[in-house]
Amino acid sequence: MSDPQGTPANDPWAPQSPSQQNPAQGSVPSTPQVPQAAEAAQPAQQPWDAPQAPAQPEQAQPQQPWGAPQAQPAQPQQPWGAPQPQPAQPQQQWGAAPQPAAAWQGAQGQGGTAWTVAQPGIIPLRPLTVGEILTGAFQAVRVNPQTMFGFAFAVMAVVALVETIFTAISIQALTNSLMSGNFSVYSMMSSFSGTLVSSLFSFVGTTFLAGMLALTVWDAVLGRKSTPADAWNRFSPRIVPVLLATLLLAAIQFGVTLVIMIVFFLLIGVVGAGAAGYANSGDYGSFASSAGSIGLLIFLMFITLLCVVGFLSVKFAFISLAVILEGLGPVDALKRSWNLSKGSFWRVLGRLIIIGLVVGVIGMVLGAIIGAILGVGASLSTAMTTSLISSFLTTLVSAVIIPVQSSYQTLMYLDERMRKENLAPMIAEEAARI
Repeated sequence: MSDPQGTPANDPWAPQSPSQQNPAQGSVPSTPQVPQAAEAAQPAQQPWDAPQAPAQPEQAQPQQPWGAPQAQPAQPQQPWGAPQPQPAQPQQQWGAAPQPAAAWQGAQGQGGTAWTVAQPGIIPLRPLTVGEILTGAFQAVRVNPQTMFGFAFAVMAVVALVETIFTAISIQALTNSLMSGNFSVYSMMSSFSGTLVSSLFSFVGTTFLAGMLALTVWDAVLGRKSTPADAWNRFSPRIVPVLLATLLLAAIQFGVTLVIMIVFFLLIGVVGAGAAGYANSGDYGSFASSAGSIGLLIFLMFITLLCVVGFLSVKFAFISLAVILEGLGPVDALKRSWNLSKGSFWRVLGRLIIIGLVVGVIGMVLGAIIGAILGVGASLSTAMTTSLISSFLTTLVSAVIIPVQSSYQTLMYLDERMRKENLAPMIAEEAARI
């Protein structure tokens, strides 16, 4: 059963208050809590011969963001030589929840206040630059290679093996049909079904791996190292919601793409009918103009599809992370990602383009190495064997790319929350409990 906000009841991933959250679960709180400002301390009693300072009217103190340096209340000025009153120190009650640790601290110097930013893990707890996010992504892989690379290779090896088997079945069925001359719809559907099953298995494996790695990166931000078993125990309750959220996003993108293509194909059909009429009547000038209009419509269709898919990719870039790290349902995760990316469209788009280029370069280098290996052994094997080996190695290469990409996107998500929700002090408090 879920609550009105979509968070499952009794879910260990549900956001909890700092006094109730279990540090072993390591979930990211979904809403920052602002503690009440402490009451201003009363000045100490004055000596007998010192004049009493006039009573100051009480003024409401504005609440400061959690983790920001608190303004000190003004002290009444004392006569020269009289002892200065000391503010009373608040007593910490036994059993009370600890106050959150600040993500930054200031020290007074001759040049002003020097700020020291807390960094319990792989990133400093403040808004991040692109370079810091990229460095943190590689740092997350380096500090925990057993989970980031070892587990990724294990999962993608299984995915690559299943894909290779179904690809071999599809190729064999298609080859037999062509060789025998009995090519039919049944043989074509058999080949297509094998490709569909392998693609679906790859989708599930990639989604599963990305979720596990997001938890590992969150632990690295806190300064702790998680094992594959620990990450699995925390991720297993969120497998179904993550898959549903990813399928929901894919359905939205497919539906929008289909509508755009239908609209443009109708326009192309209308213009094409006019062009055919011009061709039959011998008006080749109008026919050439209509043909140019068809080409322009096709170009505009691709540009529109690119812009719409890019827009949806940016607005829903954090949907899986909202499910995994905040325990939200698929629909609530869509809303959460949309709101979190509000006002940050170009920043998120630019960062996604950067990681796309980095991942592309890594893929090209590894692809060149695989191509060189296959080129050497091509003369020793058949074309089908070479194709299967290439498919297996290409899928296995994603075990190197996915950890870096998943780490980068997780740090993007945390950076947006530190910018907009003051998440840094909450991370510092969680890290202090370890």
